[in-house]
Amino acid sequence: MKTKKFCIKAIIFFVLIVSLSSFSFAQSAAFFTTVLEAESVSWEQAVYLVMAGSERLPEDAASNQAWQLFTETQWIRKIPDPQSPIKTSQYSRLIARAFKVKGGLFYTVFKNDRYSYRELVHKNVIPGSMDPGSAVKGTDALKILDKAISLFPVDANAEDK
Repeated sequence: MKTKKFCIKAIIFFVLIVSLSSFSFAQSAAFFTTVLEAESVSWEQAVYLVMAGSERLPEDAASNQAWQLFTETQWIRKIPDPQSPIKTSQYSRLIARAFKVKGGLFYTVFKNDRYSYRELVHKNVIPGSMDPGSAVKGTDALKILDKAISLFPVDANAEDK
């Protein structure tokens, strides 16, 4: 009798854990679906992708946690509106800073949008045909991030400069 109650409790507990864990995967799947369908990725979405892709943030974290971490890093002086669309050159700057890309002379000296874009085009992370002033599409954001992840190893112990 006691073992029967224990088995029932164990089954209920197992079903509860499985059902709760599926909600966290559903959230990230919904996020990626939204990004893929977007004509232009927002700053908040881009920051979440880059922070999670560079392992600065757990994959199950919320986008507002990524935004908070981004504002704490002080990579840019003027923090943009999180819902405004991000340009290709700005996205390249996020990628270059998050993955600690080593670059040429001008990128090393200035570390701005222009030279981070040019450096990532040179390293074949961003296609040269992409306009640096245009908004980043969702599919392009994921392709660029995938290429950056494959080319630049992430060192979680290294400090930001």
